[in-house]
Amino acid sequence: MTAGNSPLRVAIATGGVFPEAVGGSQRHTRLLVEHLSKNHDVELHVLHPHAKRLFEGMESVREITIPRFNSRIQYLFDCYGYSRRVRDVISTLPPETIIYGQCTAVWSGISRFRDRFVLNPHGLEPYQTLDRKTRLKYTPMRWAHDWLFNQSRHIISLGGRLTDIIRDSAHPSAKIHVIPNAVDLPASPPCKQFGPVCRLAFVGRHFSNKGIRDLVEAMRLLADTPYRDRVRLDLVGDGPLLPELRTAYTSPNVTFHGRQGDDFLNRILAEADLFVFPTLFEGMPTVVMEAMSYGTPIAVTDTGATLDLLDEQVGFLLQKKNPGQIAETIKRFVDLPAESKRAMGDAARAKIARQFTWPVVARQHYELFRNLAEDLRTIQR
Repeated sequence: MTAGNSPLRVAIATGGVFPEAVGGSQRHTRLLVEHLSKNHDVELHVLHPHAKRLFEGMESVREITIPRFNSRIQYLFDCYGYSRRVRDVISTLPPETIIYGQCTAVWSGISRFRDRFVLNPHGLEPYQTLDRKTRLKYTPMRWAHDWLFNQSRHIISLGGRLTDIIRDSAHPSAKIHVIPNAVDLPASPPCKQFGPVCRLAFVGRHFSNKGIRDLVEAMRLLADTPYRDRVRLDLVGDGPLLPELRTAYTSPNVTFHGRQGDDFLNRILAEADLFVFPTLFEGMPTVVMEAMSYGTPIAVTDTGATLDLLDEQVGFLLQKKNPGQIAETIKRFVDLPAESKRAMGDAARAKIARQFTWPVVARQHYELFRNLAEDLRTIQR
């Protein structure tokens, strides 16, 4: 119990919960609720748009269904309309309830509960787009986030470059709390063999911003070298580039598996020798953390919060839009002795265990909520 034997009350507002909705913030909501309710003394109100009960059997969780808003105009209007319904529900909750908003779920009427509101904007992709057309497309979403940052007094950053993005728009009095994404650590990591053929893996949407063309081009470059028979690449995921890439690259050492279920994804990550992720912009990619949790070394670009995951003990830094450098990095890894690869994988798993598992990250959320509740009680005395 918190001070005075009163429960800590938290309302988590979200636009969707996994598996009813698919995405990073949706999966984050599900796992955060599960771990907070399991490990900590807290009353949770979960505000979501699903008619189905998603947290059955969790006594400390009360689910409140909020119908989606459909303006038939533009996605941002739908977000704001939904947030107005969220606002009306929040106004009925006890005044000591801490409000936790995922992305734009809490927006309308934020000034009414600013002092007890925590915003988690997640990956901030609209701020990281590269080409002019895409930046223009996401301008309204950036304006919305800029306003939310300016109005919020407590903002969560996943870390890395994302903290600077938030700081540029946040109110001077805002407190930025760095709390990363998290994964569940597999109970027993696979015993990797690191055999003569190096197994590379990529898991993600087949969009241009994931750098997937650069990775396939790197494999094309390796095909003209003695490394051709020493590497194999498995790509898992769906997206508009999949048909094009399947047609353009038909080498037997590159396999496009398309969209697959979690069991297949986990097997690919567990069996890979190196996870390669040359993304152009990102938040804190869960898939990289999942690969590390299986004891798989990583090769990633510097974007979002990826450098909070990467160091020289766990993997390699890739250059964006540079297939030649990606190919050279793969060659460097292939040439390492098995003991060095295994040490790198062990370090990757250990780093996840220390900093990026759900028990650790749920505890960080709980401490933030508890401290904020205690501050409010102090002000009210």
